[in-house]
Amino acid sequence: MTFIPEPQLLTELREVFIQSLSPNNAVRSQATKALEAAKQQRDLDNYLVYLLVTPGDDAEAQIRASAGLMLKNNVRNNYAQLSELTTGYIKSQIFQGLFDSTALVRNITGNVITTMVAKAGITGWPEAISQLMALAEGDNPSAQQGAMSALAKVCEDSAAQLDRDYNGERPLNYMIPKFLEFTQSPLATVRSQAVFCLTQFILLKTQALLIHIDAFLNALFALAADSDPEIKLNVCTAFVNLLEVRPDKLTPHLDGVINYCLHCMKDDSSEQLALEACEFILALSEADDIRDLVRPHLKVIIPTILSTMVYSETDLYVLDLIDEDDEDVADKAEDIKPVNAKSKNNHLASGSQSSKGPNHNDGDQFSDEEEEEDEDGLEMGLEDWNLRKCSAASLDVFSSSFPEDVFQNALPYLQEHIESPEWPNREAAILAFGAIAEGCAEVFTPHLPQLVPFLIQRLSDKYAPVRQITCWTLSRFASWICEQDKAIFEHVLEGFLKCALDKNKKVQESGCSAFATFTENAGELLAPYLLVVLQHINMCFKKYQTKNLIYLYDAVQTLVDNVGPALATQQYVELLLPPLVEKWSQLSDEDTDLWPLLECLSSVTVALGDLFIPYAQPVYERCIKILQYNIIQDQNCQMDSLNYDPPEKDFMITALDLIDGLVQGLQEKSGELIQATQPNLVDIMMVCFKDPVYEVQQSAFALLGDMAIHTVDTLRPQMSEILNVSIATMVMEDDESSSAAVNNVTWAMGELALRLGRELEPYGPHLAQRLLQLLNYKTRSPVLENAAIAIGRIGITIPELFAPYLEHFAANWCLNMTNIIDTNEKETAFQGMCNIVAQNSAGLESSLVLFVDAIGRYTQPSDSLTEIFKTVLHGYKAVVPDWNGQVMNKLDQEVRVVLAHHYGV
Repeated sequence: MTFIPEPQLLTELREVFIQSLSPNNAVRSQATKALEAAKQQRDLDNYLVYLLVTPGDDAEAQIRASAGLMLKNNVRNNYAQLSELTTGYIKSQIFQGLFDSTALVRNITGNVITTMVAKAGITGWPEAISQLMALAEGDNPSAQQGAMSALAKVCEDSAAQLDRDYNGERPLNYMIPKFLEFTQSPLATVRSQAVFCLTQFILLKTQALLIHIDAFLNALFALAADSDPEIKLNVCTAFVNLLEVRPDKLTPHLDGVINYCLHCMKDDSSEQLALEACEFILALSEADDIRDLVRPHLKVIIPTILSTMVYSETDLYVLDLIDEDDEDVADKAEDIKPVNAKSKNNHLASGSQSSKGPNHNDGDQFSDEEEEEDEDGLEMGLEDWNLRKCSAASLDVFSSSFPEDVFQNALPYLQEHIESPEWPNREAAILAFGAIAEGCAEVFTPHLPQLVPFLIQRLSDKYAPVRQITCWTLSRFASWICEQDKAIFEHVLEGFLKCALDKNKKVQESGCSAFATFTENAGELLAPYLLVVLQHINMCFKKYQTKNLIYLYDAVQTLVDNVGPALATQQYVELLLPPLVEKWSQLSDEDTDLWPLLECLSSVTVALGDLFIPYAQPVYERCIKILQYNIIQDQNCQMDSLNYDPPEKDFMITALDLIDGLVQGLQEKSGELIQATQPNLVDIMMVCFKDPVYEVQQSAFALLGDMAIHTVDTLRPQMSEILNVSIATMVMEDDESSSAAVNNVTWAMGELALRLGRELEPYGPHLAQRLLQLLNYKTRSPVLENAAIAIGRIGITIPELFAPYLEHFAANWCLNMTNIIDTNEKETAFQGMCNIVAQNSAGLESSLVLFVDAIGRYTQPSDSLTEIFKTVLHGYKAVVPDWNGQVMNKLDQEVRVVLAHHYGV
């Protein structure tokens, strides 16, 4: 179609774009409003196309690019509303922009084309691919580069769509051979983009590429000699993907590929290239199938990795701009990583519960999920995934696979640099020791008596980055330190606490996290030092700003979870609670900084028990207030989403968890608190049970189970409603969050069954059906263990519910109960199961060996349970014709010994 713009409108639109580029904020703001108003113009997109593709001088390039960017956004956001005339005009004119001499205009034009392809689909604009390929194959250098840039974006965004048949033809059957030809183009941009395009189809295992895999490899090897950094980067990416999909094709050339990537890692001119080359080394460290081929290369790989773990010149420049003593520099909002609340711990049948807070990094220095760089760019590259972190991660993985080789190849380098007068070399060596700490633990241990005292000294290093990394590295040896003499233990603890009070915020953070890791390993060993620890924590609360408070809450929570009852003294309470309560009072009910504090307090309440009573009522009432507010906000949003924003469900999760902590800490006394406060907690819980966010359900059902244990009478008035909703929730889905919610409600049903007894009878058939469905679920899960326990506990008083179905679930029941550690839950479950067996002994015949094996693996049953087991075993022994042949001889020797010794069978 043809389009002739009105000169006046075109001039006005061009002027608006000029104003949108103005350095004056007021002028830019006015231009933005004018562009918003222009969207009402019926043929605005035609004007934008015209502006973009119409040649102009260099000064016009920014204006044309702005028009193209607006066009791309309009296509992306409103493609379905565009008229056929408009889309037809865009398609007929847009390719002109690829001929432009300005790279910026070509790139924006390519973005418009790829957006159109993504929206229209291959069938909606079949000419696009053929036109781009024709331009790439042509003789106009600008068009070739523009077309290849666009094709690269199409291949990246629509790779799967290109690998399909359309009217009997598959685009890739034509494109792949052409891309291989383009790798020999005289234009570096075209060669680079050709490799990029081909690489997009490796992980898809596209047949059109795999049949040309040898030609592709030859092209890569030829391009390896290319001097262009972008080409080298794309070659490295191709090697990474090929290693995953077709390692057999790379292994004959492994020497050359490894040496090439190691050479690229040392390329100071391109940090991005060095990182991509290191990605191949990281992938190589994880390639278990070719370990024997990798081992001989470690003598070259390990020194290279170590040399690239030193801060780059760019990093050092950035660090020079940061004030080392920055504890008084206010945190910026963008410095603080958003924190999501963790849901209430799954109640695992094994008795293990996670105690880590949301920010406890567990020593992972290599994660790329780090805080965003600050607005001034002072820390850009230090927090992102970079060459240094990739190298450290590679070293970590290699040390697990080849501990002896890595240690022997690393030790000379590390010994040379660990005491270097240049702090970046010293810091990198300490980082490397931490990276190999776990993988090389056995070969490392004899050296720790010399290394650990040296690291303790480095906690006082002049340079903050050295103190920071030393905290982390020392924490990696926490388990060994906790086994050593008192002096080493105390020096490390003192060092971590000192760093937690450092004048540098990064060192504070690292010291806090290291202390948390140390606490997990030390456990009750910290009891004699609690006064000193709490005094330091108290000082930290006075020093820390918002970001590090999150780490401090986690450290306190970890301390409480691992030391527990030792904290329950008035002296310690007076040190621990006032700063927590002060922070609690400073934060509003809508402040997201409340989440980690609520999580911390939930652990504190459990540990302090009755000592928390003076604080219990205001804490409980505020939690109820938070829950009620968010429930009302949620209901308002559902009725009127235009005028009400949805609530942050993490407020509900953390408030439920804190109430749960109160219930566990105050136990039966929590009932008085719950009954004396309105609105009714159970009414609120009923809403939370049905919340569409599974993590809310998960925490609500965790609270239900603990209330069943400690204050079941609080639940009785609404027990019918509670049971109906709970039973309806007990359906497994594939979603992991759903599984966690089902796990907690299943555990809660077991706790209720133990206390309600035959009161459960009216709900028994429906509950039994759900539990049996869970027990027979296709995937291993903690839910199955809790279902087995709940079945057994119901069997204590209502065994007839399950006895008729025994032969159908007995095998799964035994398999899920065998490895659970000995707890009250396990004991009561076996008591009930024996009752079920007594009502239908024939139902166990096909699973008798499994049941006897489960009994034999029960390490410490109570006296009463031992007598029950004896009765059951001797009962079966009396009726099984060949007891030894049919049962005993099918068991492990150690199990047979236990059965003979304890039960006489």
